[in-house]
Order: sequence, then structure tokens, then C-alpha cells
Amino acid sequence: MRHDVELNDIRLALTNAGVVAGWKTEHDIRALNDFTTSGYAKDFDALVVFTVGGGSREVALEYERTPKSSRQYKRIVDALRRESRIHHILYLAPSPELVSFLSYSFGRARQQVWVGSAQSFSENPSGELLTEAGSLRPGRLHDIVTG
Repeated sequence: MRHDVELNDIRLALTNAGVVAGWKTEHDIRALNDFTTSGYAKDFDALVVFTVGGGSREVALEYERTPKSSRQYKRIVDALRRESRIHHILYLAPSPELVSFLSYSFGRARQQVWVGSAQSFSENPSGELLTEAGSLRPGRLHDIVTG
């Protein structure tokens, strides 16, 4: 339940910052995955349409409040390799240690997986520095939307 409350806080902050044009919840995604043939390879926490500088892009959002095992992340990466509809994923975490671990864990993903601090990103979504897990290059929300 704490995960859902914190994810909702992130949603409110991003919406108030004016960078969200659409938000599908995990429940919406799970319904697509369970009851249609047009679902996703993973039950993402949210699918968010971010808008920055006149551009927009749908991005899968994951809030990783607590770490999983390396084996679990390997299974997630394997699932993401089967995903054809989502090309950009944003993982937000509450601690620098978990941000670092996620950057390492998603280096083999086929998609661009961006990782960053949940609190800092929520406070300044356009200015917060993120890390792209595959290349470890830094970037910002603008890079996700336009890249």
C-alpha cells in the first residue's frame, strides 16, 4: 500500500509540474494484459505521456520502492526483451544506492531504461539528471521525450 501512496505522490507532483498529458494506471495496464491480445509484456506501474518543449512521448514508469534480487531483475529484463510497444522506461527509486543498482540491472534491456531519484525527479522533472542504463549516459526528461 505504501508503494501505491508514494506512486500517487509522484503522479500528483508530475501533473502539477505540467509535464503529464496522460496517465494509465497499473490497473488499466493489467486489464489490457489479462483481457485483451493487445497488452504489454509487463504490468508496468503506469504508462505516462510526458510532454516537454512541444513534444510528447509515452513512457512506461516504474517506481521501485524496495530492491528485488538480481535474479528477479534478470527475469524483468527478459520480459522487456519481448516488449515491442514500449521503447522508453523510466525507473524511479527513493535512494541513490537503489538508483545505482537499477542502472546496473537494466544495462541489457532492449529499451532505453532511464533511472533516477524519485524525489528529485518529482520536484524538478525537467531539470533532474537521469541515467540511461544501457550506456550510463546522463540525460533529462527532454532527452526521453525527444530521443
